[in-house]
Amino acid sequence: MNPLLPIERSTDLRMAMNLAKAYLKSHNINFKLTPYGEHPKSYICTLSSRGVFISMGAGKGAHDLQSKVSSIFEAIEHSALHHDYFKDRMILKNPSAIAKSHWYEDLPFSLLLDNQSTIMCLPYSEVEYQDEIHLPVALVNPSYIEAEEGYPERRCFTPEHRQGDTFDYSYLLKYSTTNGISAGTSADECIIHSVSEIIERYTLAEFIIYFVALNNHEHYKRIQPSSLPDDLSALYACCSKELHGSELYLIDITSKRWKLPTYLVYLDHPEPSFTTFSSGASLNNNYAIERALTEMMQRRAHPHSIFSSNDETMIKAKLAQWYEKEYGSMMNDKIMCEFNITTIGHRIPEIGCYNFAPNSVPDRTLHEYRQRLVRTVKMAGGEIYYAPLINEDHIKVYTCFIYPFEPAFILSSGRIVSLTRANLDLIKNISL
Repeated sequence: MNPLLPIERSTDLRMAMNLAKAYLKSHNINFKLTPYGEHPKSYICTLSSRGVFISMGAGKGAHDLQSKVSSIFEAIEHSALHHDYFKDRMILKNPSAIAKSHWYEDLPFSLLLDNQSTIMCLPYSEVEYQDEIHLPVALVNPSYIEAEEGYPERRCFTPEHRQGDTFDYSYLLKYSTTNGISAGTSADECIIHSVSEIIERYTLAEFIIYFVALNNHEHYKRIQPSSLPDDLSALYACCSKELHGSELYLIDITSKRWKLPTYLVYLDHPEPSFTTFSSGASLNNNYAIERALTEMMQRRAHPHSIFSSNDETMIKAKLAQWYEKEYGSMMNDKIMCEFNITTIGHRIPEIGCYNFAPNSVPDRTLHEYRQRLVRTVKMAGGEIYYAPLINEDHIKVYTCFIYPFEPAFILSSGRIVSLTRANLDLIKNISL
């Protein structure tokens, strides 16, 4: 892979960094890059203006420059979740008229159907035909309802910003997700990354349902690290060296439905609270694995990074505290605990070699690559919509949405956002 022009990018890394810096300077925004970990380093980028914190992003990459670019663009992406980027397009709608009629067959939308209040929405366009729909702002921005613990550090949407929205969000438990938001230097780049991320999450949802909950291993294969190409094998070795645990597993979890190459990296450990996982998806198999591995490297900023401490008592106490926060309510529920991905260590599938067959006719342009990705999703029955949050000449942030809405992956961290009817029926069947 070209170290300067990674796949799925419009410009080389040096140009992307310069464009990001120019954008921040034009908006009087300062940035600070903080490295962490060994080689290849990961980075945290913090944005501020006149001493006031704006946002933060963590970056991943197979080398330092890629990690720096990743972190600064993620920080810009997170900054776009602020009210200032939504205010001119937000519109109040009746919950029963915000999407296509057949969507209300799914549980999240059917819950909206019977509510006669008004809900704040954002217009989305269909990715090819530009048909317009409206989706709740809370669907793409959790800070619209309430500030998450520790993120964002300041409330982005005040009561004045939400004026006229009379919808009772407790009715949906918590109807929000930030998946499918991406920053880049072009519309193609943003849509490719947003759509790939959503399908990655949907695929992880399938893995949690079929492998974790139903204990069905038939369609999953663990990859032998020594069978990887040299660059990915070296990256795997870096992960294994720095992220301590019993073993680091690489699993092909590609969905038979979505058919987008997707890989799970699973850090196993006898102590459940020490386990963690990451994933990556791309039309390019090699890049999907690279994203999964570098995502695991990025998690060095996660509580697991305290493995570097010599205080074993402190390590166990901190990780136990984190595990209780993330999974405590889930583990206390006799049904939902069946979906806990941190319990799969003894069920890792049989090992196999990595076989990568490159496409015989590669895409000539990034736009062709985007079109092929859109076709892949459409063939699986997915409907893709997008809305620009930042849409300047060289810096863009897009939010994408794919119907059907399949957020079952949230079960992996014990935080149920919402479920489709199919997943609700599955949970009921497990309880019988």
